[in-house]
Amino acid sequence: MTVAAGECVLRGIGWLSGQPTGFQDALLSAGIWREVAPQTTINHGGDKDGGVWGIAAGQINLTSVLGASSSPVADIQLPGSWGGFGPIFRRPRAAIAFAAVPSLVLLVPQARLQRILAEHPAWWQALGELATDLAFRYGGGLGDMLITNTRQRCAALLLRLGDCRRRDNDQGHPVTISCSQDAFAAMANLSRQGAGIVLRQLAEVGLIRLHYGRITILEAAAMRRMVDLD
Repeated sequence: MTVAAGECVLRGIGWLSGQPTGFQDALLSAGIWREVAPQTTINHGGDKDGGVWGIAAGQINLTSVLGASSSPVADIQLPGSWGGFGPIFRRPRAAIAFAAVPSLVLLVPQARLQRILAEHPAWWQALGELATDLAFRYGGGLGDMLITNTRQRCAALLLRLGDCRRRDNDQGHPVTISCSQDAFAAMANLSRQGAGIVLRQLAEVGLIRLHYGRITILEAAAMRRMVDLD
């Protein structure tokens, strides 16, 4: 993907797409484009310095550093997603973020971001919106993990990972995530066998498609109705 195409993605979907054009221009101009190889870390948990980053292509996985050191991947971020904002609010980063597949990421150094915000204090609201969006994402995810029905719980997890838990993904087509069944089972706190049974059931009714190391969400709206069925 070219830089121009990457800018179009970040302007067109996700958090940045909803911000004023001037803020979009300033953030994209301040950023550094980086092609990231699989398993390369872009965000170290515990860091007290560092800017924000946005994903134009690929997939970034997040592992929390707030729990046990053996914690599995906690979340998946797809194109249009942003992260790494903790230090701008004087908080350490709470996760390790690494590329799951070849990815194109825009890194905005903290000093440059601080200069932008010093020149335009009203734009702090944009960062507040990002923090709030992610707080709702993870708060909702915690609630979903308390669903007692295993099929509904797994479907809710898949929807969050595909960024379509409450609405269709901004990309407007079936969403594929790079995630093995072993990894999904760990995220769902299930055995591989138990998670595999649920995934096959969802595939048999046409809600998802299973590939080697990947899962495609085909019918997000139908999955949401199933999850939220009383």
